[in-house]
Amino acid sequence: MATLWRSEPLPSDIRRGMRISLLEAAVVGAMFAATETWLVPLLVQRLGAAAHVIGLLTIIPQLGVITLGAVAHPVILFLGGNRRTVLLASAFQVLLLVGLIVPVCYPERPWATDMALWLSISMGLSGAIGGPAWTAWMGDLIPRSMLGRYLGWRWRIFLPAKLVIGFLFAIAIKEWPADHEPWGLVLVFASAALARAISTWLVSRQPMPPTRRIVRGSESDKRSSTDVTLLHFLRTLSRTDIGRWTMVWSALLIGVLMAGPFFSVYMLKPIDEGGLGLDPRTYWWMINVSTISRFAVVALVGRLVDLCGAAAVLRVAVVGITVIPAAWICTTDLRWLILTEVASGCAWTAAECSVGVLLFSCNRDPLQRVRLIGFHQVVAGCAMVLGSTIGTELLRLDALPHFEGSPFRALFLLSMAMRVPSVVLALTLLPRLRDLDPAETAGLWRMIPGAGVTMTIGRGLLGAFRRPEG
Repeated sequence: MATLWRSEPLPSDIRRGMRISLLEAAVVGAMFAATETWLVPLLVQRLGAAAHVIGLLTIIPQLGVITLGAVAHPVILFLGGNRRTVLLASAFQVLLLVGLIVPVCYPERPWATDMALWLSISMGLSGAIGGPAWTAWMGDLIPRSMLGRYLGWRWRIFLPAKLVIGFLFAIAIKEWPADHEPWGLVLVFASAALARAISTWLVSRQPMPPTRRIVRGSESDKRSSTDVTLLHFLRTLSRTDIGRWTMVWSALLIGVLMAGPFFSVYMLKPIDEGGLGLDPRTYWWMINVSTISRFAVVALVGRLVDLCGAAAVLRVAVVGITVIPAAWICTTDLRWLILTEVASGCAWTAAECSVGVLLFSCNRDPLQRVRLIGFHQVVAGCAMVLGSTIGTELLRLDALPHFEGSPFRALFLLSMAMRVPSVVLALTLLPRLRDLDPAETAGLWRMIPGAGVTMTIGRGLLGAFRRPEG
């Protein structure tokens, strides 16, 4: 971890804040191991919810993101600033995780499904305001030149913690199946609540960053930060850096969210209902193969973002994410699906690291940055709601053809087709990867164990995205 700031001296408060943030990443991994993997089994297997209901876990929180994103700055100020907002949102999530234990223990009660659904939705809503506050806080704390490396290190700590804890959760669910007894899911959500409580305490120990000199960027159009509105942001989407990559990202999310919420349902549904019928441990492996590949490449991706620029790396990532559903459409062979998830993890690591850096650095004015993050969330949230609603309604109405008895594979095909416009936008709006000095890239491949051959092939592929010589 010391190498994170070895190249430049940092004030002691910033070093301490970064160390606490990296430790917190390991602890909070338990919460995400529970919520990202086991909320769907809770609703589908324990409570018997229909497949299309899972879409509400995305649609309603994103409606909250849209609403709160437009007023993120005044809401955060009302709650007491970035630090206090993050702490309040984290403490609220502890209560929600404890509350999920109730429907787990009483699945036959008429209110159990509704209670579990709304508690799960509230988890997402709490992040709609806590997320921008945390991003703005860290954007002030972490020096711009180190954001790529910081995010890379945070992912390298967060992902293995999530992986290990998630595997233990899978063993518990295998021992106490969700559709037969409550103890596996009780252990999962109780552990997640404890982890979030510890995470909240660690966040409370992080220092507030020193006040920086305000330098307004092009996104603010030289205006006072109080003059920039959502309407102005929307009008200048194609003329600002944050606007251009927001357009690309939102176009991608429409296609991704048409199918994204339903991959887990497809894995869990019995074969005779059009699913893969995976047992808990195989389901956990399929969900987390991409996590393993993310861990393998995240350091390299963080360094490439610093070298090439976040927007240029995002351009490549969008192309990779677009072709991911192809294997899910064509085969049910787990060997091919596992390889697909490895590639998916690499592509999503590049995309998320790039977007994270772009959000952290979208403006040097902290007031402006909070607004821009909120406005970005409004546009991205609209895209996610649109995509999720289309997918939900198609499943609810059973309007898709059944490929080999499954409507999910038709949904994946439609999702892939709807991602193509984002590729067009990425190739036209985002910068290409710059030609790097060999000295800059020397040894980069060593950041991925056993990646010598992969990097040799990758150089040829990435060449298509570089600027033409001359």
